[in-house]
Amino acid sequence: MTKLSQCARCKKDRRNCGYYTPEDDTDCPHYSGARHCAILDDKDDVGCIWRMVLLILIAIIVIIVNLSGVKVTFAGVASAILGGVFVLLGITWLIFWGADSIGKLIKRIKTKKNMKKKQKETDKTEEVEDVEIPVGNNISEVSTRTLLQLALHSLNLQYEFDAEQDFIVRYQGETFRIIAEDENTYLHIQDLRWYDAPLDDIDNLSLLYKAVNECNMHNMVRLVYTYDRAENELSLHSLYDILWMSEIPDIEALLVASFEKMLRAHHLFFHVMEGLRREEFGRNN
Repeated sequence: MTKLSQCARCKKDRRNCGYYTPEDDTDCPHYSGARHCAILDDKDDVGCIWRMVLLILIAIIVIIVNLSGVKVTFAGVASAILGGVFVLLGITWLIFWGADSIGKLIKRIKTKKNMKKKQKETDKTEEVEDVEIPVGNNISEVSTRTLLQLALHSLNLQYEFDAEQDFIVRYQGETFRIIAEDENTYLHIQDLRWYDAPLDDIDNLSLLYKAVNECNMHNMVRLVYTYDRAENELSLHSLYDILWMSEIPDIEALLVASFEKMLRAHHLFFHVMEGLRREEFGRNN
């Protein structure tokens, strides 16, 4: 069982856990039966809200039991008072903290709807036609796009075309977009929107900018971000270019290695973010 299959949040959103690496099949350190990976979302907002509501109901039941008896004791009155204080604190928590959590939940629902809509649009792309495999020395005359199709067929990887006729390839649970042009001997590989962050979380954005800059200094895979004002979110993307020519030996291995590098870019980003959070926590405490 891989980390990707263990982490329900990652699996559901088709995103990799920050501790996921394709070649590593050990248990995810953040997986302990929870609904999602802790590194992607520090708080289970919905779970916290329901747990608080349950505790408030229990406190109300304690109050009723202690005050409805025939003989009211000092211990019963004290328990009822403590229960009332807890109810007031719980309601205050729901109003001030829970309201923010519900707002985040609504944003997540909208984001998931947009992702499903994009997925449906991708599924409606045209079917891929069979590629005629060249024989003998004709391989050197194959175009860039045909060479990519041959490599994908050889690797048994499913692919489609989007509206711009770019390749949509799925590998290790991640969806890649490959721009291949016959007049160009390079492939432009994109891994789009694999991490989202709310724009109103200034502290997190500050760490994110630093992490992106540090990753770009030590990695050939470029990390870039875009803003979605309508959803009030920042989205992170990965870009990688490779030389793509028929003269390259074992070109299928080159394509797989490129996908692996882009997946490791996820791991590097989350690792750097975690280090920056620890540094920030050390300075503030």
